[in-house]
Amino acid sequence: MALTKKDSKKKSRLQPLKKQPVIKPIKIKSISDDFPIVGIGASAGGLEAIQEFFTHVPKKSGMAYIVVTHLDPNHTSMMPELIKSHTEAHVVTIVDDMEVLPDTIYIIPPRKNLLIRNGFYA
Repeated sequence: MALTKKDSKKKSRLQPLKKQPVIKPIKIKSISDDFPIVGIGASAGGLEAIQEFFTHVPKKSGMAYIVVTHLDPNHTSMMPELIKSHTEAHVVTIVDDMEVLPDTIYIIPPRKNLLIRNGFYA
């Protein structure tokens, strides 16, 4: 039993010190823990806002950006090209098992759902 400094001289008033809980952070080992992943969503009319946003994103921001927009499932998306013309950052279309990396803009392809598991698109 720990004693307070005051009580160490007076044994008749022994009181235990209040124990503080021990809080230990848990670190999950995943590539996505090492940098922020920013999700950006927009409907068909959001292209101009997305282009304006990426005009101000530096080439080396230390973040990954995932763009999810409403796309016509019957047409090839021009979104990567439209965003590339407004940024110096690397722009790619997401494919299965692609690793999520910083300083990259990822575009969801038509007819796809998006899931990131352990730092990779699944």
